[in-house]
Amino acid sequence: MTALDPDTGSNARVSYRLIGDDAGPVSITSSTGWLQLRDVLDRESRDRYELVVVARDAGVPSFEATATVSLSVLDANDNDPVFAAPGYEFAVEENSPAGTTVGVVAASDADADVNAEIRFSLVQANHLFDVDPLTGKFA
Repeated sequence: MTALDPDTGSNARVSYRLIGDDAGPVSITSSTGWLQLRDVLDRESRDRYELVVVARDAGVPSFEATATVSLSVLDANDNDPVFAAPGYEFAVEENSPAGTTVGVVAASDADADVNAEIRFSLVQANHLFDVDPLTGKFA
């Protein structure tokens, strides 16, 4: 953050601070206005911060201005997918034609956007069964 004061000398010296309870893991350097992280961010816990910065000059009387900073936390692929059930059991008639849907497996991922996309596959190649990589349909 940078605030300009047209005064001269020490009257033009500006200091910065954050106000309110929404700063979370963000701090500001009072002499430079640089915003810094004090802690690791986790988008799954909180994806947005609204910070209010106060810039105050060193004049007498002292004057100040405020600005709002919106901080959006971008997603990292930091969560494993989780199946909807710990296990699946399907039954199929012995004379069912090839490609018959036997059941569907489901999973979710707490990440966002492309990081939450899930692809299904069988760990061991099996010539009798297949799983659709996008839908989880087991056939």
